[in-house]
Amino acid sequence: ASGGDALLTLDRNGWLSRRNGLRFQKTETLFQVDPNPKEVRFSKDQRWLATHTETGEIKIWDISQGKWSCDLPLTNGPVSLGSFLTDASKLAVWNTNALTLTLYDVAAGHPAASWSYADSGAGRVEIPNDGRWCLTRGADGTGQIRELSNGRVVGSVPLAGSLRGTFSPD
Repeated sequence: ASGGDALLTLDRNGWLSRRNGLRFQKTETLFQVDPNPKEVRFSKDQRWLATHTETGEIKIWDISQGKWSCDLPLTNGPVSLGSFLTDASKLAVWNTNALTLTLYDVAAGHPAASWSYADSGAGRVEIPNDGRWCLTRGADGTGQIRELSNGRVVGSVPLAGSLRGTFSPD
């Protein structure tokens, strides 16, 4: 939580809990989401939780209300959750088959913006925890840096021979 005095945790059975107190030993169970999520992401403002299931569904949970909010409409193919953007109302989702990065407005439950990387053959996308940028790696070894708040491509970087890349927090 903001201030660092609490942790939100999600166990394998789908129980969301808030832990606080000395060494975070005090546990308050909040509510249950789908069990065994494949991936989970919390928004920085602790309002939203995104879960991704083995069947490919992405569900958005409103932590402040303690309930399910919406399912995100997805195209076919495997997806992976990126990060919530800095304003916490948008979630980045990478579609591996379509080579598409989509930003979903989680409050409205629909896509807000989308970019295709099919022409570059991008096989990988990295989004830092602050959700401000993304780095895609093309088949030719060139990386493209995009500012996610407005979709603007801000540059490219040679990544030939690099397995992964990420952004420094500072």
